[in-house]
Amino acid sequence: MLDAVSAAVVLADEAGRVIRMNSYAHKVFRGRPATLAEVGLEARAGEQTVRRMDASTVTASVSVTTIDPGLRVLTVTEWHGHHEYGRLDLNAFGVGTWDWHIPSGDLNFDRRWLEMLGYGEGELDYDLEAWERLVHPDDRERVDEALRAHLAGRTTTYRCEYRCRHHDGHYVWVLDTGTVIERDPSGRPLRATGIHLDMTDRKRQETEREELIAELERTQARLKDLARVDELTGLGNRRVLAEAMDRAWLGVVSRGTPVAVLMVDLDGFKSHNDLHGHAHADAVLRSVALAMSSVVRSRDTIVRFGGDEFVVVVPDADPQVALAAAERIRRAVAATSAVTASVGVAVWVPGCGIHDPDRLFAAADEALYAAKAGGRDRSAAWQNGLITLLQQG
Repeated sequence: MLDAVSAAVVLADEAGRVIRMNSYAHKVFRGRPATLAEVGLEARAGEQTVRRMDASTVTASVSVTTIDPGLRVLTVTEWHGHHEYGRLDLNAFGVGTWDWHIPSGDLNFDRRWLEMLGYGEGELDYDLEAWERLVHPDDRERVDEALRAHLAGRTTTYRCEYRCRHHDGHYVWVLDTGTVIERDPSGRPLRATGIHLDMTDRKRQETEREELIAELERTQARLKDLARVDELTGLGNRRVLAEAMDRAWLGVVSRGTPVAVLMVDLDGFKSHNDLHGHAHADAVLRSVALAMSSVVRSRDTIVRFGGDEFVVVVPDADPQVALAAAERIRRAVAATSAVTASVGVAVWVPGCGIHDPDRLFAAADEALYAAKAGGRDRSAAWQNGLITLLQQG
């Protein structure tokens, strides 16, 4: 396909290494250079002196198009005393080309450029305004900024991906890239050439990939949640309990902030399960979880510890606050569920004799056992080795 082009076409990488060249380039260079530097060629647009492989030189006009990061197409046309620059016909590659006379605004589109957007010859005005009307309104500012930057000489190549309106009304994603190939003595741009590539399929693939990645991230988040949440009740699990206790105990160690642990066990739940079946028992567990959640503070942590046992971590809570929380939970369970609950309470305060979280949990468990033995549907508190049963209120 390159050999069908009536100009010297060279594909070179960012380091200037020649990757491919057509047969016409062999005639211009009189051989095959390994690098652009070997023939004194630079990856810039404009007039250059090319040093041929046989040591002769020729003045040529050069246009450069970046078709991918690190890959450039150089079109080299021998200049025979006129100022008309040759332009690469890239139709063979499925690429549309444009040529813009900047002072007049005349903009010439080749056949492939028109076909890309569903137009035939003569169906579109050949000027800048016609092109601007095709650019998606949401992309105009970005396109204009990229174009202004190149015309002002702030970038070596104009390059932008945007949407162009197709003849039938939908939008086509294109990669538009080009280069100013002629300026006047004051540096004002006079002429630019470039190419259009249809990027719609690639954009669709990118969108599909992004959607897939987003779905994978959502799935990972759900899996992470499942690893921390009790599926039946929606409460946290033992991992959440360990994290909550680590945070609370940090306050104990660093600031001496009190913390309470409440052990909650449902009374007669096994018999209830045997009598009414698992489905009804599961509904009871869910109602208990909802009742408990409705009466604790937002900073308290409730977890299902296993079976019909729950644990509540109450940070920054003195004994009075902790006992009040236990009684709210006990009353809420009795009022909304088919079972009652017994609650054991242990509070770390300075001088209580507890030196680690495991001992605090053990103290709360001792209090729970006492509440069960004392008649159930009641709370009991461990304090300095002594357990006190609270009267039902």
